[in-house]
Amino acid sequence: MHLYHQSPAESHSFDANLARLHGVDEAIMINHLTYHIKAKIRMGEKEREGRVWYYQTRAEFAAWFGYWSEKQIKRIMRSLVKQKVIVEGNFNKSPIDKTIWYAFEN
Repeated sequence: MHLYHQSPAESHSFDANLARLHGVDEAIMINHLTYHIKAKIRMGEKEREGRVWYYQTRAEFAAWFGYWSEKQIKRIMRSLVKQKVIVEGNFNKSPIDKTIWYAFEN
């Protein structure tokens, strides 16, 4: 067995407590969003509506998470919204851009 350094796109993890509360897929996505939102905060990203937001298209999520389809990602995100973990927004400059932005509820 080879042990080697994996990039973030190749190594996914989750908090077991979050998995018990929200589901394994949801816990993986929470970890992903947490990582990227914290990075935006460190880089001085401005808040919108009192939150720091992260956006990624479903196709980009699917490329990052090779084991999930765009349909599965849509289900995971809807689950997190329904559970009041995240909120959705749209801050795109172009009205034809339908990319959904995500931020944590609290």
